[in-house]
Amino acid sequence: AAHILWYMGKDEEARQAASAALFRLNGMRADQGDDYRIDLAVAQARTLQGAEEDEVIEMVERSRASKPNDDLDAFRFHYLYASIFASAGMTKHAIEQLEPLQMPPSEVSRAVLELDPAFDRVREIPEFRAFLEQLQ
Repeated sequence: AAHILWYMGKDEEARQAASAALFRLNGMRADQGDDYRIDLAVAQARTLQGAEEDEVIEMVERSRASKPNDDLDAFRFHYLYASIFASAGMTKHAIEQLEPLQMPPSEVSRAVLELDPAFDRVREIPEFRAFLEQLQ
């Protein structure tokens, strides 16, 4: 819900929904302990709340360190991390996550990145535009 509100430009409502999600996620962490999926969700929620760059990197790294090594799921993780960085306006980090996904057969295309609202904050930044041009 927080992401949908954020994509709609309802920033305050998105922050409130992210706060509610963080409350639930903290409860889940208390019950289940550390889990990469919880770390991913926390990173996404904190990004919508305006987390600083260092905090976003730390949360993504925490998730990356505990996720299973599953080559079949590698695309999903790279794309999720890229969308988190893009939502935080961290262009360089988003591109670093997307670069390995260019190798054929690629599941990521210029059209996908131009349509995905997670990349709205970085889409017009010259470095990201140049990256998109490479996907032609």
